[in-house]
Amino acid sequence: MRMSEAQWHEAWLHATPEWVDARMEEALRLRGWSPMGVGAPVTEEHVSYFGGVLPASVLHLWERFGFDGFGQGRWWFADPFRWAPVVQAWLEGTPVPFPEQRWWCLARSAMGAMKVWGRSPAPP
Repeated sequence: MRMSEAQWHEAWLHATPEWVDARMEEALRLRGWSPMGVGAPVTEEHVSYFGGVLPASVLHLWERFGFDGFGQGRWWFADPFRWAPVVQAWLEGTPVPFPEQRWWCLARSAMGAMKVWGRSPAPP
């Protein structure tokens, strides 16, 4: 039985490292992608700041791949600190139908699409 999109997203929030690795391997295999090996590593600052802010599945993938690209650069894990100004500029003046929160870019495409994560209340 196939998971609904809502079930799939919920599973990522509470996933074990083994489940995350299996889903990532499956996604890469289906697309024929592999890590490029050119990304920046995740620092202790990232792990300590975002621990408890982001799902453990995200931190696990960062620790495994760093902020690397896949599919010859078509998709990237994004460093949320480096992408914070882009997210802020994108949100400036945009009505967002959610409580006040801090938004972080977690992934991006080569064409500029971003996957963002919001946290309320906003961490400093």
